[in-house]
Amino acid sequence: MLRDKTPFILDLALKWCNAKGRWIDHVYNYMVKKYPQQKRGSIVKIVLGLKKACTKEEIHDYFRYVLCCQNATKEKVDSIPDSLLYMPFKNTIDWDSFKDDEYMYNYWHRVNEWVEWFKSEHAFIENSWKLSKNKPQKEHEMVNKYGLKLTKYLINSFE
Repeated sequence: MLRDKTPFILDLALKWCNAKGRWIDHVYNYMVKKYPQQKRGSIVKIVLGLKKACTKEEIHDYFRYVLCCQNATKEKVDSIPDSLLYMPFKNTIDWDSFKDDEYMYNYWHRVNEWVEWFKSEHAFIENSWKLSKNKPQKEHEMVNKYGLKLTKYLINSFE
């Protein structure tokens, strides 16, 4: 399910880094496998950002009853943007498992940076490409800015 349901931009970024298979194995071993079979589908959706990791009611209850924070009003909790309720990519990596392995820590750090770059830049680059009247000139500009290999990869993702 992780392989099939990976959102497009995340899939694109992980494939660019040749990290999709390794990421799927990592997430499955550290986040999904420890849950009972009937909960795994829900956990996968949360990990992929297809389902909220928690609701605002759960946050309110957490602040109020677990942290004993009586001034955690419903209005304050409702002001939390919905985007913060979804799991970011960097939280799908078990960073503690790499504290003794500098190579793997750096590897996942670079993958995380690529995922964040693709998430922030892909839509702008795609829009610029699609609005361009002169595709060869635009492709030349992109090659100068991103390099030939990444440009071809990006253009293929637009089509």
